Amino acid sequence: MGSKLMEKSKHLVWTPYAAHRIDLMLEEIGEIKIVKATLEEARLVSRFIYNHSKILFLFREHSKKKEIIRSAITRFSTDYLVVDSIWESEGALKILFTCEE
Repeated sequence: MGSKLMEKSKHLVWTPYAAHRIDLMLEEIGEIKIVKATLEEARLVSRFIYNHSKILFLFREHSKKKEIIRSAITRFSTDYLVVDSIWESEGALKILFTCEE
């Protein structure tokens, strides 16, 4: 399939198993002490928000219906996406954890 696409579109490059290889690289990077700690903290924040309906409601209210990506067991890349979504929601999270509600 990939070779047929490359024949039709000369600008495409087919790399078999690229996603798998990237996932393996992210897995290795995730073993670095500081990265591992950061990923675990991001998972904890995400789980905390999604396990408490009132807090989830308040987060959605403060973030204008934005969601934090939940980490998945199967792919290491989702851990990095969780960190990125928390980073993007930094302002809403600060408001959430300092509001009186």
